[in-house]
Amino acid sequence: MSVSAIEHAVTGPQPGPDPTPGDGPATIEVAPYALVRVSALPFPQPAAAAERYRDLMHAAIDCERALTRTAQRLSDELYASRADHSGEYHRTVVLPLRRDVHNRRSPNATVRAGLGELPTRIPQLANWLSIVDQRERLLADLTAQTGPALAADREALAAVCSDERVRRAVALSSASLLSGLQRAAAAGGESDAKTRKAEPKILRHALRVTTKVSPWSWFTTVGWGRWTPAAAGSPDELRGTAVSLPNHVLVTMLLRGVLAMPEYRRGIPHRLAPALTVGDLRVEFQRDESVAVVGFMQVRAQLVRLPRTAALDAVVAELRDAGPAGRTIDQLAAMLAGRLPAGSSRAGAAAAYLGRLADEQLLVPIAPVDPQAADPLPALADWLAGRGGSELARELRTIAEQSRQFAELPATERVPVLDRLADQWRDAFAVTRTERPPDAAVLREDVVCRDRLLLGVSAGSNSRPDLAKVSALAEVFDNAAVMRALLRQRLVQQSGPGGSAPVAEVIGDGEWLWAAGNGIDSDGTVVEMPDGAPPLPPDLVDLARLRREVVAAVRRAPRHGDELELTDDLIDEAVATAPRWLSRRPSSRAYFVQPFQDAEGIGWCLNGVGDGWGRYTSRFLAALGPQLAAAVGRQLREALRDGRPVQYRPTYGFNANLHPRLLADEVGEDPAWANLLATELELVHHQESDTVRLRVIGTGELLNVLYLGFLFPGWLPDRVAPLYLDLGGSLTHFSHLPPAEPVEVRGRTVKRYARLRYRSLVLSRRAWRLDPQSVQDLISDLRHDGDVPARGAVRWAATLGLPPAVFVSSYFARLGNHAAMRAALTDPKPQLVDVPKRQRAADPKPQFVDLASALHLRCLARLLAEHSGPVLIEEALPVPGEAPTGRHATELVVETYLRRG
Repeated sequence: MSVSAIEHAVTGPQPGPDPTPGDGPATIEVAPYALVRVSALPFPQPAAAAERYRDLMHAAIDCERALTRTAQRLSDELYASRADHSGEYHRTVVLPLRRDVHNRRSPNATVRAGLGELPTRIPQLANWLSIVDQRERLLADLTAQTGPALAADREALAAVCSDERVRRAVALSSASLLSGLQRAAAAGGESDAKTRKAEPKILRHALRVTTKVSPWSWFTTVGWGRWTPAAAGSPDELRGTAVSLPNHVLVTMLLRGVLAMPEYRRGIPHRLAPALTVGDLRVEFQRDESVAVVGFMQVRAQLVRLPRTAALDAVVAELRDAGPAGRTIDQLAAMLAGRLPAGSSRAGAAAAYLGRLADEQLLVPIAPVDPQAADPLPALADWLAGRGGSELARELRTIAEQSRQFAELPATERVPVLDRLADQWRDAFAVTRTERPPDAAVLREDVVCRDRLLLGVSAGSNSRPDLAKVSALAEVFDNAAVMRALLRQRLVQQSGPGGSAPVAEVIGDGEWLWAAGNGIDSDGTVVEMPDGAPPLPPDLVDLARLRREVVAAVRRAPRHGDELELTDDLIDEAVATAPRWLSRRPSSRAYFVQPFQDAEGIGWCLNGVGDGWGRYTSRFLAALGPQLAAAVGRQLREALRDGRPVQYRPTYGFNANLHPRLLADEVGEDPAWANLLATELELVHHQESDTVRLRVIGTGELLNVLYLGFLFPGWLPDRVAPLYLDLGGSLTHFSHLPPAEPVEVRGRTVKRYARLRYRSLVLSRRAWRLDPQSVQDLISDLRHDGDVPARGAVRWAATLGLPPAVFVSSYFARLGNHAAMRAALTDPKPQLVDVPKRQRAADPKPQFVDLASALHLRCLARLLAEHSGPVLIEEALPVPGEAPTGRHATELVVETYLRRG
């Protein structure tokens, strides 16, 4: 690879290594379906008073921009005029005037009175004064229009707050927030002190339901569409059906407490601990210790060593022979007692020994109910009832019934039901005497549209070829390729070329993997690694060089105003220069796109990129219907023909990790629920393709393992990293490609990024990064400007070149939709215990801000003040309410699949 391969067009095919299996022509296909996510409510139509305020703001910003454009030239002309008048005049009139021009400030009466013939001698000054006066008139009109505009915005906010769907969603989140919405709805265009104090928070949730599409209760409806270019309709408002399920973290923690109770422990079948190996003197295994519960159960794996004894050998052999059925402690005790010398105490001694093994978690209880069951409580209640736990069984049946019925409840009935469910869960945990209920929501709710949608031109169907083209470039920037290359290096160092090792032994302590995985940034920067970290393998050094070359080439690409344009030649050259090992495994990506329309037609604006393979559809398949699960399964089997396709489905109590079994086989650690065990697999260096593959030890069969869950890699045990990284772990974005251009504001530098576009795709929006001190300057200007800071907003919008419609977020959101995943991969080792603190202190989620709305301006300083670090301001594209799909916010999750012939 060389710089010339990117800088100059190649004249013909370049020589390369001999072809290997999987080096045939690459094809990228777009899946025939897409997940559709639609906001519950449309963005409100502005009232006449709000439109008037908006027009005045736009005009004032235009005036401010005109003053900005002319400032330097006029200042130079005023400086050059010194020879045409006296020194006193220059000192008392021209110098103050130059300061006013520099600061875009209206001259005071003394300076204006002393101008004399200066505007005649410098026509640019007369024009500047006219614009200044026009701006002042506009700002005065804005002040007069503020009251009616605020009343109109509050009327629109009240209409949103009064909607039953919004109230249902908010009731699930917070009873106090529901009360705030009810007060705002009742206030209408008026507001008292209490309502005004809560207004920023109420506005945030109103914007959540009209401008964003993250699935959560009635905030968002999720549907399924197929591409039909001739379709005339568009996915605007969807008919939603709510589905409520118990929170699986509560189920998981309760079940753990039940299985620790003596009356159940002896009779439950047990299996061996994960990663168990028998040495000459010791038996080693891993014990998962719970360290926190934050929407899911976080564990830290501990390595445990026990001395090898004849009794322990017998227990291990018995459980390995037992297979999926396992053995109860009573059965194991009877087996051991039969091997002990005769005596009345041998049964007790065997039971006590096995109790200690269970305490050490060498013996792990087999889950009596399917961990992937959407609603496991009825089955768990039946199991308990059959073992004498009728009281707890009745409690769980009641919880299950009320959890299912919750989806149909109106907002007014939800809060008392949630309180009652919380009490019932506390009662259930009290029965176990070994666990305390975690501080977690009692249930989860999604809203789905079961109608099949037809996605046509208005949804952006014509952009699919462009997306396939760009997806080839995404291979260069995908961090999953880096992680797999590091696994290859690790395995070859341990076992030699063509070598293999059990899955759990390859990683060991995962700190080296997380540290080295961040050794290459998206722009090709090689990060200095800590002492003791392994050097980057040569293929990753080459990849870093290619990334730097591509970034440099993109920044030299054609530019139209504030828009950079990716060309076909640039993409083709980057793909042709990429090392073949990048795409020797099949890959799939999910692109989160929003349809927008401009002079060029309807296109897609990219919000983020994640793993494909049906991951983002899988969470909803059970609710959407079995036919869709079958369709996704067919897509996966077709794409994974170079090995046996297998799923890995851990839950750890996380509802978003529930997804149906789409393939025939499943790998896991519990033999009762997986037909392949992780201990039956090994990681092998496949020399023909020079990649790492998962292989069945007994048969030599190569696997393709899919992890479709949403728990990030750093939050799963290190021993299973080869499973979830086999085809997953994608972390890709394009926002690093546009250069950062400096903009001076109040002596500080704000970084501005151009829009990045390829044909009908906007890969990265125009954006502005404000460092923390610049954020404080902006907050200070806004707060100094009164309750509705129009003047400060006009000044900053004009100086930075902001459009009226923007999104404000933490800077790290620019890394894509998976900021949390990147955060998990940024630390050398994720600090699991600190996650609750990090979540409480998290910056606000991205929020839409209309800089021409009186209500939005009133709440802007409060929003900015809640950010702890750099702030990113991005253009809103599409502008809420102006998308080709209608006034509802609409996002599509479109999948691409890469295959090698």
